[in-house]
Amino acid sequence: MKKGENPDQASFELGFCLVLQTFEKLAQDLHRFGFMNKNLPLTGHLLPFANLSSLHNEKPESISYERARQIVSDWVNGLTAAEATLARLRGDSVKMPIQVGRIRLDMNGDGEATEDESFWKLFVSMSGRPIVFGEVERFVIGFDRADVEWLRGYCHLMAGIGDVVLAYDWHEFFDATASLLFAKAQTLGVALADAPKAELFGMNSEFADAIAAIHLMRFKVSDKERLASALNHFEAVIAQSRLMWKLILREADNDNEWIPSPKQTSALAGMNISEVQISAWHDFLNETESVLKGKKLIPHWRYQNRHGNHVESTVGVNLRKAFLEPTDFDIVLIAHGAGVAPFIEKG
Repeated sequence: MKKGENPDQASFELGFCLVLQTFEKLAQDLHRFGFMNKNLPLTGHLLPFANLSSLHNEKPESISYERARQIVSDWVNGLTAAEATLARLRGDSVKMPIQVGRIRLDMNGDGEATEDESFWKLFVSMSGRPIVFGEVERFVIGFDRADVEWLRGYCHLMAGIGDVVLAYDWHEFFDATASLLFAKAQTLGVALADAPKAELFGMNSEFADAIAAIHLMRFKVSDKERLASALNHFEAVIAQSRLMWKLILREADNDNEWIPSPKQTSALAGMNISEVQISAWHDFLNETESVLKGKKLIPHWRYQNRHGNHVESTVGVNLRKAFLEPTDFDIVLIAHGAGVAPFIEKG
C-alpha cells in the first residue's frame, strides 16, 4: 500500500482482484485438461462453470482424481484468501467504478487475454444478464461498501460448496464420469465419451450416463472438518447478506449500482428491487439460519404423518447435525429415508 492511501480502498481493490484471479485460475485449470471439450448437450447445461472453458483446447493434458481434487482445493483457497482480504475493511468510504468491457482475463493460460476472454463475457455467463455489445466499453458498475459484503458472501458460498465436495471421497464417481467431462481422464474404466453412440430400449447413452452418475453418488466421508468449515461458510453468507442490505438501505447516492435499494437504479437493465422483495429475502435468510442452526428441521416424506390431504410433520432432518456428525452420503438412500435416519429428530 502506498503512503497516504486509504487502507480500506486498498483492501477492496486487492480483494476484488483476488476474486478475479481465482476465477481465472479455475478457468485455466479446466481448459488445461480439456473440460467440456466434447460439449455434451445435456451435461453442459447442468454443470456449473461450464462456460469458463469455452475456448477449445487442442492439446489437453490427462487429469487424475487427485488433480481434480487439487483444482477444487485451489479454488477454495483462492476464495478464502480473497474473502479474508475484503474482511479487513472497517470504514464505509470505498468506491470502485469498474468499466467491465476493459477487463481481460487469460482464461486459457497462454499469456494473452483476447476479446473472447473478456470479463464482460464471463460476467454475462455468470449473471445471466445480457449486455449489448456496443455498450460494453461504456458499461460501468459502481461497486461500493455494500458490494464488499456481497462479494464476501459470494466467496463464502462458493468456498462452502467446495468444502462439501472435498469432504467426501468421490473416486469411484470420477472413474465412471470423468471421461465424459474431460478430454483425457485417468480412470479405471473405459473412455465412455469415445464409445460409439447407441441406444438400448429407446434409452440413449447420455441418459444412461445420467442414471449411472446418480447410482454412483455414494461418497464416504474423508474429511469431517471440511463439513464443519462448510457450515461456517454458509452461516457467514447469511451474516454478510444482512449487513449488505443494511448498508444498501443506508446509501444516499445513485451511482451505477450493482444491487440497488428501492430508491436507486441498477447499472443492470431491469434489475429493480422492491421493499417487498427485500422483506421476502430477509424471511428467507431467517428460515435458512434456523435450519443451519438446527432450530428448524427439514421435512422428509418418509417421516411425515398424513391425515387425508393434510401433512403433519412431527419429525425432520437436523441439517446442522448432518454437517457436524456426518455419515457417508448416498443420494438414493437419502431419497429413500435410510440415509437421513441418523439425523431425524422430533420438532
